[in-house]
Amino acid sequence: MSIIETKPPWTKGALRRLGQELVTSTKMTVELRARYDEVMLWHNDLAAEVAAILFTTSWQSCPAELFDITARPKTIDTLVQKLQREHRMTLDEVQDLAGVRIDADITLDVQTAITHEIAAHFGDRSRVRDLRDKPHSGYRAVHVWLRLPAGNVEVQIRTIGQSEWANTYERLGDRFGRGIRYNEMPDDELARKAVEVMHLASEGLADSEKRQVRLAQYREQVDRTEPIPTTVLIRRMLRMPRLTLRIVAARKQRKRDADLLSAEHDAAMKGLVGMLRDLRSTLDQEGN
Repeated sequence: MSIIETKPPWTKGALRRLGQELVTSTKMTVELRARYDEVMLWHNDLAAEVAAILFTTSWQSCPAELFDITARPKTIDTLVQKLQREHRMTLDEVQDLAGVRIDADITLDVQTAITHEIAAHFGDRSRVRDLRDKPHSGYRAVHVWLRLPAGNVEVQIRTIGQSEWANTYERLGDRFGRGIRYNEMPDDELARKAVEVMHLASEGLADSEKRQVRLAQYREQVDRTEPIPTTVLIRRMLRMPRLTLRIVAARKQRKRDADLLSAEHDAAMKGLVGMLRDLRSTLDQEGN
């Protein structure tokens, strides 16, 4: 039987008690560490199984070959910080004990489609959390929360732009403090400016990705325009030469406009992504 359909060897009450001990204990005992490791190994296997299903399933909205999939359990430091930050949350309620991430070169509409397809695949208890229009400290993505017999899994689905931004912001958090992920501005002026620039970059990427969808729709309309049959064109040229020439020229111009707008958009996106990668490289070098 797949681990997905297997219930874990502990109760929710036991999991809650483990979370309380992780938060309140001043020292990690051997016994506490063993209980924590048991839970994390289970969720590591669960994340790996979900990742395998995501990669081997034939999805209608997007081929899995486009997916860059990673799977991981939550680290003890980030887990304890989360429980300390969200006082009312207990360990059995943490959605991302097992986490799977999909980064893909896709548009926003494809991202929406594959998100709902994945949610439906794993059952009615799945929930979609869309962070694109209401980002969390600049972070944009779509998350699918899976509620499985084996436990909770969070599947993060990100476009290339969203992924590049998130990876760079993560480096910024390592450099200036993880509090920036929760809208806490650093005291250092340079750090504050870097965070502000990243938030502006997030907005710019979001606008650019929305424009990408509109451009694709415009191009589809242009490409669907059927050519005028030669016999019809000749008859129109004989009857209304000037009007016919203007119609033909307008059709050609629409295609050129679509090509130009797409090229400009691609260049702008490439520039934004390049800026994020350069900043991340700089932060990596300073960290070393």
